[in-house]
Amino acid sequence: MADKKFIGKIWEDPWEALAKGPREVMASIWQDYLTEVLGVSPKSGRFQVLRREIDGAAGFDLISENWNTLPPESRAVAWQRLVTAARDKLQGWGDTCVRCGECCEQGSPTLLTPDLALFQQDTLTWNEVYTLRTGEQVTSRGPLARASLGSPQILPINFFSAMPVL
Repeated sequence: MADKKFIGKIWEDPWEALAKGPREVMASIWQDYLTEVLGVSPKSGRFQVLRREIDGAAGFDLISENWNTLPPESRAVAWQRLVTAARDKLQGWGDTCVRCGECCEQGSPTLLTPDLALFQQDTLTWNEVYTLRTGEQVTSRGPLARASLGSPQILPINFFSAMPVL
C-alpha cells in the first residue's frame, strides 16, 4: 500500500491530528517533519539513511504499530520520543558523511579526516587524488549549492568525471 499524503485539516491543527488521528496521519506528519528538519528530499539517499537511524533510535515501528490504541497523553510522550531522537541524531551528525553516496554521485567525494589512515597504510596514494585550490567553485550539500572554496582541499579522483589530476 502506498503511503498516504494527508492534506488540509490535519495541517490546520497538527497537534489535534496527532492526538486523535490514526497512525497514517502520524506517519504523514512525521515524514513531513523529518523532511523539514533534514532539509533534503525524502527520496534522497541521505534522507533514507538518516530516517532509518532516527526511526530505529526512537522505536518508530513500535510507536506506529501501537498508535491507534494509545491515549492522547501516551501519544504525546511517543511523539516527544520521536522528536528527541531526531534532535539527538542530528546534533551528532551535523553535516558529516553518512555514507549514503548522494554527494559522491553529485560531484567528487571529499576525503574526511579518518581517511588519512588510508594514506598511512598505502591503501590510497597521492597519485589517486587531486586538489581544489582556494577560490575554485565547488558543489556542497550544505546550505549553498555552489560556493568558492575557502581553503585548499584534497579529494579523490572521480573516475566518472573529466576532472584533471593536478
